[in-house]
Amino acid sequence: MESKDFIRTENYNLRLKPTGAKKIVNEFSNLLNKKVSYQGKENTWSYVIFLKVRELAHYLTSKKEKLDFVKPEYEIERIDSYDIRQKILNIS
Repeated sequence: MESKDFIRTENYNLRLKPTGAKKIVNEFSNLLNKKVSYQGKENTWSYVIFLKVRELAHYLTSKKEKLDFVKPEYEIERIDSYDIRQKILNIS
């Protein structure tokens, strides 16, 4: 993301330009297409989320007694530093 992807409004709020929104949507789409090992198979995150939503529906309708949102575990790869995170937190 770059500063040109944002618009500052009259009341000093930041809004995304269409180019910035497109970057976020593309990044999220890439995340959902990543493979993860779940139940002994390699599946995309989008399919695993589908399975977990179905599991939640079965739990809510009493078709299933247990609910497990711990597996698979998502690992975050950080590319920012502690200083950058602090600057972002101090903005708000």
